[in-house]
Amino acid sequence: MGPPWGLAKTVRARNNASGPKREQRFPARAAKGRTMRSCVLLFLDAPEPGLESALPGDIRRAMAEDMLSMLRWAGAEVVVSYAPEWPVEEYQAWLGTDRTYWAQSGKGPGTRMANALRRALSVKKFDRAVLLFPDAPALTDETVRQALEALSWNSCVLGPSRDGGYYLVGFDQEGLLPDLFSRAEPGGPDVLARARNVLDIYRRRVTLVDDLPRVAELADLRRLAANPPRHLARSKALALVRALGQ
Repeated sequence: MGPPWGLAKTVRARNNASGPKREQRFPARAAKGRTMRSCVLLFLDAPEPGLESALPGDIRRAMAEDMLSMLRWAGAEVVVSYAPEWPVEEYQAWLGTDRTYWAQSGKGPGTRMANALRRALSVKKFDRAVLLFPDAPALTDETVRQALEALSWNSCVLGPSRDGGYYLVGFDQEGLLPDLFSRAEPGGPDVLARARNVLDIYRRRVTLVDDLPRVAELADLRRLAANPPRHLARSKALALVRALGQ
């Protein structure tokens, strides 16, 4: 099995507060008179054992690069949350040394996602943090800002994807709920519904931002390339897809 981002693999040793329950489709207003420290985690996951990606490594890398380019305008500190199966030096050689890199910890994507958000909110003391995946190229900086602004107190934000999952999840400090990722393990066509049920049980205030498609195979990118949104005019991933069709 090839590495997920076209990197050379290196073998290495390596508060549940309660609050009012509300679901909304619009961003909540942040606390007045206070500057909120915001973090965006770009989650570069490792593939499941024995599972080949349906997307070539160069296109997957280009999608991550496109996402990082967009996030420059999101008004938050951007952290690359990388799979530790590959050394940070490989990611730095690819994405540059001027970025913040945090190694994922734990077994399985759910545990790693929970730990990344915990590090941002409980250790680094950001007021709010969102975690997103690079496979939703239609995502814009405006939607990321809306997601962050929705996080005020005891709250969660989700970006629904059209496959029944989500491409973005975030919390504020008080609302952080690591149990979400064990009770609604990522994966499967109903993960969004299961996540919303868990958040309802724990009485988190939930905001849903834009419903977007996630890219799983080349056909998904070809459809996007045929009618790309304006912010993808210079997309590296779409340029590669168009080149494949020539």
